[in-house]
Amino acid sequence: MKHIKLFEEYTETIYHENDFVGMQAHKLGMTREEYTAHYGSDSGIDEAKAISSQNEPFKVKGINFSYIEQNGKFYGASLYDVAKTANVNKKVKFGLDEINSFLKSIKIKDEVPFRYEEEELEVICKQLRKKGIVCDYDDVMDVS
Repeated sequence: MKHIKLFEEYTETIYHENDFVGMQAHKLGMTREEYTAHYGSDSGIDEAKAISSQNEPFKVKGINFSYIEQNGKFYGASLYDVAKTANVNKKVKFGLDEINSFLKSIKIKDEVPFRYEEEELEVICKQLRKKGIVCDYDDVMDVS
């Protein structure tokens, strides 16, 4: 997140293009913290329709969870508007907080693990598949 000083008394917050929570908070005139506190419950908005980096809503039909090969840390969750996760362009990439917020919004209580845990990821993928969302995971991301 960057803060740009426009005038002496006014600072605008620029969110990363994949920061779903930050973008939604900004649209509603809230801070990120206010948005999380207000919409963190099941009574919040329907995040099942994601917002792409081009600010276009889309229905999520595929999700891939990627982890870094060398250390098994979470790299990102790619969301797709087609029912597949290979050989297609992602619509948006979520960080750990954003993907867990998204999962909560579609009534999945399990959270994506910070470290690569196949069993935990399979539990989440099974729940997503029941909702008609194609899901897979891998630990092959090479960031070197």
